[in-house]
Amino acid sequence: MTLATTLNFSPTTPAPPSGQQNVTPQNDGGSPTCNQSFYDPLMVGDSGSGGTAGNVPAPPSGAAAAGKFLKADGTWEVPPGSGGTFLEEVISFTGTSGSFSHAPIQLYGLFRNGIRMTDLAGSPAIQSFSYTGTAITLSVTVGGSDVFIAVYTH
Repeated sequence: MTLATTLNFSPTTPAPPSGQQNVTPQNDGGSPTCNQSFYDPLMVGDSGSGGTAGNVPAPPSGAAAAGKFLKADGTWEVPPGSGGTFLEEVISFTGTSGSFSHAPIQLYGLFRNGIRMTDLAGSPAIQSFSYTGTAITLSVTVGGSDVFIAVYTH
């Protein structure tokens, strides 16, 4: 048997089997002894121009319990309208500004004195609101005895 006198490590040659990828070699450049190691490339998420294959990022602590999945952009997220924790929360407002304790995944309703408000733009008589993240903005100023309850999952 004849042994090769030169070893070449390459992430591209020979080509990997279809649907797979080679590992990437690296060395410490030592002489006369050179240490070799190999690593799998990391996955780069799609930001609009396509991503690259590789190992995916580890899920954060609690991701499984929260029902999170790995998105194409490489981030972990709970599927919209599913999972999460159901919450009925009393919301305090100053003027037209208030906030949720958590960013809603699904908002089922914001109620003012027992009447469901709308998150559609309209006249102040409709008593509409908007929200981004945890911030809520009302279309009308809060009265002193108003009670607001939000029902959502987070």
